[in-house]
Amino acid sequence: MSIQGRIWPWALGTVLALTVAGNLWVMRIANADTSFAVEPDYYRKAVDWDSTMAQRGRNDALGWQLTVESMRLDGAGVASLTVGLRDRAGLPVDGAVVQVAATHNAHAEQIVAGNLAEVTEGRYTGSLAAQRAGIWELRFSVERNGQHFTARLRHDTARDAPTG
Repeated sequence: MSIQGRIWPWALGTVLALTVAGNLWVMRIANADTSFAVEPDYYRKAVDWDSTMAQRGRNDALGWQLTVESMRLDGAGVASLTVGLRDRAGLPVDGAVVQVAATHNAHAEQIVAGNLAEVTEGRYTGSLAAQRAGIWELRFSVERNGQHFTARLRHDTARDAPTG
């Protein structure tokens, strides 16, 4: 076998090895990107699509409105979150158990969760381990007297920054 005949298998093997190494390098870079995240438990959520739509129907039937009153960062990695919960007539909804899961828009892989306690009728507050200012996606789950309500809101913490 000539020298040229011996080079082809090595050249082909080198090209394949470089392709595998390049793909592994790209995969490593893609997985190290903190601004990218896959929806947690996305397959179960897709399978449960009918129950998600049924929950939207229950939310509409309840007519509750949840609003973010403020989300202030204290500089030490803690955010104080205050929300208002009202019924269809605009009256406060009291005595509810309010849970929140929050993700920063630019760092969606980091989910912080907490419970909000009622401070006045229809007003709930709590703390979250949130270190970044910016846009947050807040997913709420509210339970009261056997009724379940969910809401998904976006809030910009810059709106709540103190002005001086």
